[in-house]
Amino acid sequence: MTRPLAPINVAELYSSRTATTLGLQWTIAGYGPDKDGGSPVESYQVTYTTGSTTIVVPDIKDTTYTATGLTNGANYVFYVQAKNEFGLSLNS
Repeated sequence: MTRPLAPINVAELYSSRTATTLGLQWTIAGYGPDKDGGSPVESYQVTYTTGSTTIVVPDIKDTTYTATGLTNGANYVFYVQAKNEFGLSLNS
């Protein structure tokens, strides 16, 4: 048993985008031991950073997340990880 594969098809939800808000959606990498590490995915973790500030949002139960309170004009990098009982996947 092992950690799951990283989520795939991470994309911006344009309908939720504002100057200070950004929505993301993603897809589970698949089912079965070769995809979920032999243990079902329990939740997801989103991490986003500007380089100087990093925000970690654990235990997301859905395959979407909306980041709020972003700084207008700042550049952000987002990562999504899947979590099962063996730990977190690599970054998407």
